Amino acid sequence: MAFLFSRPPVVPAHMPRLVRVTRRGLLLVLLGAVLVLGCAAEVEVRTARDPGAPFAQFHSFAMLLPNKALPSKDADVDPFVFQRLRQLTYQQLKSFGLTPMDKAQADLLVGVLARRNQRIDVYPSTYYGYGYGPPYGYGYWSPAYRGGTWSSQVVKTNEAIVVVDLIDRKKQAVVWRGTGVRTLEGDFDDETLTQMVGAILAEAPLARAP
Repeated sequence: MAFLFSRPPVVPAHMPRLVRVTRRGLLLVLLGAVLVLGCAAEVEVRTARDPGAPFAQFHSFAMLLPNKALPSKDADVDPFVFQRLRQLTYQQLKSFGLTPMDKAQADLLVGVLARRNQRIDVYPSTYYGYGYGPPYGYGYWSPAYRGGTWSSQVVKTNEAIVVVDLIDRKKQAVVWRGTGVRTLEGDFDDETLTQMVGAILAEAPLARAP
């Protein structure tokens, strides 16, 4: 038997009320977040390592590729960005006290990579209608049973990704990888690359010069 209501049912006071989030309100929140990120632009760093690698015994290094702009298969990042990335990584490792050497004698070989990425996030923006939520539900949220519809907001964020690999020359195996990710507005500039290389190598388990 179907029941018709002249007005929506009254929600008990102890029952959670559905909050209606407007599109304008969500956009203002997202705009504020973007402005904060634009000012801070922090680098998220992830690392992976070989737990058996003798990091205390690595005292010298060599870059895998020479200090010049080389042809690249990545059309989104120009060869001069890769060259500058190698230069900054070289300078940072040297500042740690590691000795630059020929590739045939160095303890570590160092490879770098840079690329762009577009992250896509989908946020619920507006709910139209009403419905009963927990504690009268079944432990999950299903708009199909709520008597309303959802719309969503898609946010696209451009990101810069930089990877640094440390390779044990004798074993010819990667012993450490550091990956940095941050928001990117425009091109890879010197400030962005310097910040990302510094943040990544700060996590490397290498001895530092006193």
